[in-house]
Amino acid sequence: NQIVEQNFDIVCLQEITFPHSSRLMRNILETRGYSVYSANYIFGFTRGGLMIASKYSILASRFISYQDRGKIASLQIADR
Repeated sequence: NQIVEQNFDIVCLQEITFPHSSRLMRNILETRGYSVYSANYIFGFTRGGLMIASKYSILASRFISYQDRGKIASLQIADR
């Protein structure tokens, strides 16, 4: 709520990883007049964890995943 009280034109959020968090943030922002983009879910997580909300209409969007994201069995699994 503190974010939307600032009445920013564009809000970029990172690490919105779980579907529940994504749905909650989307509902909060959309009810306050923002258009919201976040990547689709995969394996129970949001792809990339990024969310963009804009007071301007979002006419087109797409998610591009980085190809070089580390080894799947590394200690950096959370960074994938």
